[in-house]
Amino acid sequence: MMVNMHVMPLREETFVVRDPGALDLNVGHWPAVGDAAACVIYIHGATFPSGLSVGDEGRILAQISVTPQEVPAPPTLSAAAYALGQAQAGRLISVHRNGTWNTLARVGEFDFNYTSGLPASAHQEVDSNPTGVMATDDGAYVADSGANTLDRVGEEGKVTILFRDPTRFDTAGAFPTDAVPTCVVRTRGGLIVGELSGRVLKVQGTSFTVLSNALFKHITGCTSDRQGNVYFVNMFGTGSPLTNPIDPDFFVGSIVKYNVGSGQATTLLSAPFLLPYGDTIGPDGNLYVTVRSICPTLPACQGVTGGVIKITLPRTGENDD
Repeated sequence: MMVNMHVMPLREETFVVRDPGALDLNVGHWPAVGDAAACVIYIHGATFPSGLSVGDEGRILAQISVTPQEVPAPPTLSAAAYALGQAQAGRLISVHRNGTWNTLARVGEFDFNYTSGLPASAHQEVDSNPTGVMATDDGAYVADSGANTLDRVGEEGKVTILFRDPTRFDTAGAFPTDAVPTCVVRTRGGLIVGELSGRVLKVQGTSFTVLSNALFKHITGCTSDRQGNVYFVNMFGTGSPLTNPIDPDFFVGSIVKYNVGSGQATTLLSAPFLLPYGDTIGPDGNLYVTVRSICPTLPACQGVTGGVIKITLPRTGENDD
């Protein structure tokens, strides 16, 4: 299969917000969004969107990570950053094309309170970190990496937990030690959830079955096309960050093309990807992937910063994201 790839500079494909501290709580003023389906949001600050989804009618949803209960207080953060985190952490927001936004639901707070009420026998930390989001006609689905839940957010902002994945990995050196759902996407067969643990869940209402494949490693992103394929991003490769020394290949991720109907999975490209994170299929039918996602904080980054790569997919039919 012929697949072309090139690294894209962060120009019109990237929407940069320089000063999140200047945002209002409910009506923030951002630069106007152009082509929403191909934009990637980067925000530097106490809280930031960890998930972005554009619905069929062009509605843009962003899920802000963590939850107010877990935002570090001063002096770890400045007073301004702490206040920003308390105001915005964990919120699912709707971004409008004129540059304003409003809150749809306080997903982080809801899930944190949910986990705080679980019994000790559930072996679930009191935690919430909503990350992946998928917009729908009447709301959204949100994957919470901290609470290990898949949430449904209704049109009026009501949050419902569809299920919690209770899976644990308690062997020495395991990474991660729980399921860690990171992304959710719709395919011909229904909803699919990817997890940092490398598990892929096929959702049936309020339950799920596990789709296993050796190519699923540490999933952080997923998107689908109209042919029943899901493109999973493995942020990390082999090994664990808990070993000393860390295997250098751990920081080299991959992109896996998986067909839900046949169960066939292939590595999309043999070229290595340094710390990829999220992906989407753009309006041109090609795949866009963020890379070097937590650079330049790690030595493996060698001083480089984040970027977006475009992967030209074969023209086999109309794709969608």
